Amino acid sequence: MNKYLFDLDYKAPFTKKFTSDFVDLFLIIFCSFLFTFLGNYAFQDTAYYQEQVQIIELNSNGMRDLAKQAGLTDRDGNTGASVNEELFNDYLCSNILLSYTLDEASFNEADISSSLIEEKLQYTVIADFDNDPLAYFYLYFLDEYDGKTDIEDKKISYVKLLKQQDNAEDIYDFSKDYPSFKSEVAIDIFNHLFTDTKEPCPSYNTVKTIFNDVFMNSINIFRSLPSYLAFYQAYDKAYLKLVNINNLVLTISYTISFVLIFVIPPIFIKNGQTIGKKINEVILIDKREEKVKVYQLVIRDILTFINFFFIVVLPALFITGIQSFNYGSLPFFIYPLISFVLCLVNVIFNLTNKDVNSVVDILSSSRLIMAYKGKGNVQNNPSEESKEDYK
Repeated sequence: MNKYLFDLDYKAPFTKKFTSDFVDLFLIIFCSFLFTFLGNYAFQDTAYYQEQVQIIELNSNGMRDLAKQAGLTDRDGNTGASVNEELFNDYLCSNILLSYTLDEASFNEADISSSLIEEKLQYTVIADFDNDPLAYFYLYFLDEYDGKTDIEDKKISYVKLLKQQDNAEDIYDFSKDYPSFKSEVAIDIFNHLFTDTKEPCPSYNTVKTIFNDVFMNSINIFRSLPSYLAFYQAYDKAYLKLVNINNLVLTISYTISFVLIFVIPPIFIKNGQTIGKKINEVILIDKREEKVKVYQLVIRDILTFINFFFIVVLPALFITGIQSFNYGSLPFFIYPLISFVLCLVNVIFNLTNKDVNSVVDILSSSRLIMAYKGKGNVQNNPSEESKEDYK
C-alpha cells in the first residue's frame, strides 16, 4: 500500500504553496459565485425583496421627473456625463442661432450663409431664459433663489453668477437682458462644430468649462432641495436593505464554500491536505512533530478564511448587480482591508522568509512540506532510495 513519506528538511517551495492555494481558492470562488447567485435568485422572489425594488423604482422615477422639470436632463429624462454633453451641444446651437439673429452681417462676412444656418440649426430653438438649461433651473424651478422671489431678481442673480466664471466676459455679451455669445465666439464655435476645420477652438473649450461649472453647481443645489431629498432618502433606505441582503448572502455563500473546500477535506484526507495540497503532493505537519494537531488546523482555517475573503468578495460584488461599494458600512470596508493586508503579508513572508513560511504557518506552528510516495507506514526522513523510487 502506498503511503506518504516526507523529509522535515524538504520544505514546500513558494510555487507549490501558491498552486495549492490557487486550486483551493478557485474552487471556493466557483462555489461562492454559485451559492451567491442561487441565494440572490431565491431572495428576488420574496415579498420583502419585491417591496424594496418597488420603493426604489418609484423614488428613482420621482427623482428623474424632478430633474427633468428642472431642465437638468435630456429630453428622455436621462442624467449623467453623456447627458451633460447633449445639453451642452443644445446650449451651443441655441446660442449660436441667437447670435446669428442679432448680428447676421458678421456671419455673412465669415461665409456662413442663412441657408447653411438653416441647414445645421433647423431644429434649434433660439436661446432665451426659458430655453437655456443653465438659466432655467435658477429662474423657474427653485421656489426661492438667494432668498428672492421676484423673477427679475432671479435673472439678475443668474447673470451675476455667469459673470463670475473665468473668462466669461470674453465669451458673452452682457449688454442685453439675456447674455448672448459674442459674434466672433459664435462664428468660431459654429465652424468648429459644422465645418471640416481641424484647428483648435479655444472658445469652445472656454464655454464648455463655464457650462460644466454652472451646470454642476445646479446639480449640487438640486440634490440639496427638500423635494429631491424626500425621494432620495426613501430610495437610499430601500437600496441599503437590498445591499444588506446581498452582503449577507455573499458572506454565507463564502463561508459555506470555504467549509466545503478547505475545512472538510482534511478530515477525510490524511496529513491535513486540502484538494489543492493533495494535487500538488504537499502535506501539512506540526513544526516539530509528524502530525498536525486539531487546534493548529483550526488556527490555519481561521487565518486562511480571512486571507481569502477579499479575493472572493470583490469579484462577487461585480456580478451581483447591486452597488455595495456605494452603500457599504464601515465593517464592509474594514473586513476586506484586513483580509487584503493579511494576504499581502503572507505573500511577502513566503517570498522573503528563508524557511518559506507564511504568517499562517508561523502563527499555527505548522508548515507545509513536499511528500513522496512509498510502501509501508508514514515516516520521517525517507531514504534517498525511496525518493529516487518516487522520482
